[in-house]
Amino acid sequence: MPRARPILTAFNGGELSPLLDGRVDQDKYFMGCRTLSNFIPTVQGPARRRGGTRYVGEAKFSAKRAWLADFVFSAGQAYVLEFGDFYLRFWTNRGQLLDGAVPYEIATPYSEADLVTAEGTFALRTLQSSDVMWIVHAEGKHPPYRLSRRGALDWTLAPEAFTNGPFRDLNTDSALTTQASAVTGTVTVTASSALFVPGHVGSLLMLSSFNPSTVPPYQSYKDVVIGDRVRNGGSVYEAKSGYTYDEDDKTQRYVPTHTEGDAYDGAVTWMYLHSGYGWGKIVSVAPDGLSCELLVTSRLPDEVVSLSTRRWAFSEFSTVYGWPTGVAFFKERLTYTRGRQVFHSVVGAFTDFARKDAGAVTSETAMALSLASDKLDSIRWLAQSRTLVIGSARAELALGEQTTQQVYSATNVQSVPQTEYGSRLLRPLRVGESVLFVERAGHRIRDMKFDFTIDRYKAEDITVLSEHIFDGSEILGDVEQEQRDIVDWAYQQQRDSLVWCVLSDGALASLVFNRERGVIAWTPHYLGGGAFVEAVQSIPSPDGRTDDAWFLVRRTIGGHVKRTIEYMTDYRLVKKGAAEAVHVDCSVTYRGVAAGTVTGLAHLEGQTVSVCVDGSNHPDRVVSGGQITLDRTGTLIHVGYTFVSRMQTMRLEVQGGAGTSQTARKGVAEAWLRLQSTIGGRVGPTFDRMDELKTLDPRKPVGTGPALYSGDYKVQFPNGYDTDAYVCFEQRAPLPATLVAVVLRVQVND
Repeated sequence: MPRARPILTAFNGGELSPLLDGRVDQDKYFMGCRTLSNFIPTVQGPARRRGGTRYVGEAKFSAKRAWLADFVFSAGQAYVLEFGDFYLRFWTNRGQLLDGAVPYEIATPYSEADLVTAEGTFALRTLQSSDVMWIVHAEGKHPPYRLSRRGALDWTLAPEAFTNGPFRDLNTDSALTTQASAVTGTVTVTASSALFVPGHVGSLLMLSSFNPSTVPPYQSYKDVVIGDRVRNGGSVYEAKSGYTYDEDDKTQRYVPTHTEGDAYDGAVTWMYLHSGYGWGKIVSVAPDGLSCELLVTSRLPDEVVSLSTRRWAFSEFSTVYGWPTGVAFFKERLTYTRGRQVFHSVVGAFTDFARKDAGAVTSETAMALSLASDKLDSIRWLAQSRTLVIGSARAELALGEQTTQQVYSATNVQSVPQTEYGSRLLRPLRVGESVLFVERAGHRIRDMKFDFTIDRYKAEDITVLSEHIFDGSEILGDVEQEQRDIVDWAYQQQRDSLVWCVLSDGALASLVFNRERGVIAWTPHYLGGGAFVEAVQSIPSPDGRTDDAWFLVRRTIGGHVKRTIEYMTDYRLVKKGAAEAVHVDCSVTYRGVAAGTVTGLAHLEGQTVSVCVDGSNHPDRVVSGGQITLDRTGTLIHVGYTFVSRMQTMRLEVQGGAGTSQTARKGVAEAWLRLQSTIGGRVGPTFDRMDELKTLDPRKPVGTGPALYSGDYKVQFPNGYDTDAYVCFEQRAPLPATLVAVVLRVQVND
C-alpha cells in the first residue's frame, strides 16, 4: 500500500473537457480542473476568484434588446456605446454620460431588429480612427455611417458622404444613353428609357464622354486665343490667356498635366476642366424613371450636354445595388466589402474611391476587387495583419501584394486561399499576433496566425480542450442541453489577456490567452441574480492602468425584465485590503462615515442580497424601499447578488513503479491548501461534503476587520477510499479567495 505526497502546482489549464478524464499523459491534465467556475486562472498558475460586477445604470429600454460597442480615443478617454432601438447612449469613467441630469443620447437609424443578425450576433461592424468611427451593417440593411465626437456632449451620426465612387462598370448598352442639361450645378440627366428608381437617390452617377477626340490635342506651336480647349492624357483644359506663335520664340513650354486649378505652360495659362468624365449626387428621381436631378460634384464634360452618351455608371453603394457589410483599414486605405467584393479607398483619402486619377491608374488610386476562390462566399469579416485576412462562411483567405518589391496597388495584388473552416457572422478579435474567429457552427474558436515555415496562415482550434463549455454536453434528466453558441465577445488585454465570450444561454466563458507561456485556459462564469448576459465590451479603466470588462445583463426582478449595464471589478483590489475587494454582482458600494443603512438599491428592490461590511461577511438582506438595514455599522459596504466560485481537481494521478493509479482505490488522509489573500471558503472530497476553512485569527480584537490569509491550510479529509480522490474548493461568501497549490497525503491501494 504505497504512500505519496503529490502536489498540484497550477490551475491554468482551465476547466477541461470530460473527454480528457483519461489523458494523464498530457501536461494539461495536471494543470487543469474538472470544474473551475467563477475563477480566473492566472498565467502564473494560481486560480483567483473573479471580481464582482459593479452596477452602473439601466439600459434605456429594459424590455428591448441592446448591444455594446467600444469607442477608445486614448487610454484616458474611452466610451462604451449602448446601441438600442433607434438610439445611442454613452458610458464612460465607470458611469453614464449625462447632459445635466439626463442621459446624453443621439438618434440612430437602427431599430431593435436591425441590431441583431440572423445568427443572433451583433449586426454592426465598427472601425475607429481618432475621434471618428465608421459603422456598417453586417447584413447590408443600412448605408455606412460616420460617428464623430467633437466634444464630450457633441456627437454626430451621419451617413458617410462618398466624394468619388466607387462606381460600377461603365454601361455598354448602346441603346441606353443619358444626356445632361448642364455641366455644373444641379442639372437634369435624361435617359433614353426608364433608368432611374427611387433607390438611386443619395448615390452617385458618373457620365463620361463617348468620343474625347472631339477636343484637339495640346500643341505648343499653335496660336491660342482665350477660351480655346485642348486635351492631354485624357484631361481637358481651357485657355485663360492668349498666345501668338512665333518661330523665333525660344521660351520653354510645359505640357499641362495638372488636375485642378490653373497652370502656366510658359506662354499660356490653362484652366483644368475635366478628364473626360464627371459625376454628381442624385438628389431626386422623376416618377417615370426617365430623368433625375444631379448635384454635380466634379464638372461634367461638355460632350455629355451637347450629345447623349452610353458611357455612364451608377455608384456601387446604394439601396439598389446594396451597401457595404464589412469595414477595415489596410495599407492606409479604408476598405469596404460586400459579397465577394473588396473596395479600397485612395491612399489616405477615406471617402475617395476613384479608381483613376485624371484617367490614369496609379499606385495610390482606389481599387475594386472581385475575389474568386474555391469555397469563398460572401465575406463575413476582415482583419488587418501582415495581409488583409478575410473570412467567409466556408473559407478564409489572405489579400496582399503579389510581390513585396512594389507597393500594394491595383497592379500588384493577389488573394491566396488559406484555410477552409468557415466563420460565424461575428467580428474577429486581434490578440497579439493572432486573429481569433468563431467557426460557422458558433462553438469553436480558431487562432489564425501566420506560419513562416509553410508561408501561409494556420488556424488552430483553441477550444478543443474545453469543448464541453460550448457543446452543452451535460444531460439534464433525459434531455441533452442545447449547444451554447457564442453570440458576442471582447478582448480585455490588461492585465490578464482575457477573452470574454457571451453564450446563447446567457452564461459567460473566459479565455486566458498567453501564447508566450503556453496558457490557453477556459472557464465558465455565471453572474448572480439569475443573470442572462447579452453583450460584452472592454475599454481602458479611467486611470488607463487596466481594462474594464462591461456587460449588458438581463434579469427578471419582481416579475419585470430589467436590463442593466455593469462592469467587472478587478480581483486585485484585494491588495488594498480585504474590505476593498468586491465579490458580489450588480453591486453598489457605500464608502463614508460609519452607517447601518445602505440606500441606492432600487435596482435590487425585493431581492435577497449578500453584504460585505468592512471586509467581513454579513447576513443576507432583502431590499425594501431601495435600501437595507444592517446588524452592525460599517464604513465600506458592498451589496449585491451572491455568486459561487467552485474548483474541482481532475482525478488524482499518482504514478509509481506499478504504473498509473487510475481506477486504484486511493485514500486522501490530509490536504494542504496553499492560499493567498483568502478569507474562509469550504473544502472537501465532493461539493456535498465540505468543511469550512477557519482562516480568521481568533486573537484579533472583536470589531476589527478580518485579515487576509496567506499560507498553507491543513485539512483532514473524511473521504476514506475511492477511485477518484477529488479535491473540491468553494467560496460562497462575498469574500476573496486565491488557490495557489494543493498538496495531498495519499495512500494508494492496488
